[in-house]
Amino acid sequence: MNNGFLSRLNCENTNLSGADLSDADLGEADFSEATLIGANLSNTKLHQTGFWNSNLSKANFSSAIMDETSLDGSNLCHANLMGARPDPEYDDSNTINGSPA
Repeated sequence: MNNGFLSRLNCENTNLSGADLSDADLGEADFSEATLIGANLSNTKLHQTGFWNSNLSKANFSSAIMDETSLDGSNLCHANLMGARPDPEYDDSNTINGSPA
């Protein structure tokens, strides 16, 4: 994707396995019950983005900015969250399965 702006994108129940969404701005996007196996989301901005009950197995979130992002109920088996962090401009209220990230 490289520097794409996809704010408020609705990808509910969508298969994006292997997609390269790196460096994209996915603010307020909805990935509920989506499949993103092996997707590359490194360096993405995920402000108020929802991944409820999604399959994120082997997804790469390295260095992603995940502010107010929900991964509740998602499969994170072998997902890479190394370096993922909140945006300092916003409140740190990220959750992973109901617990602070």
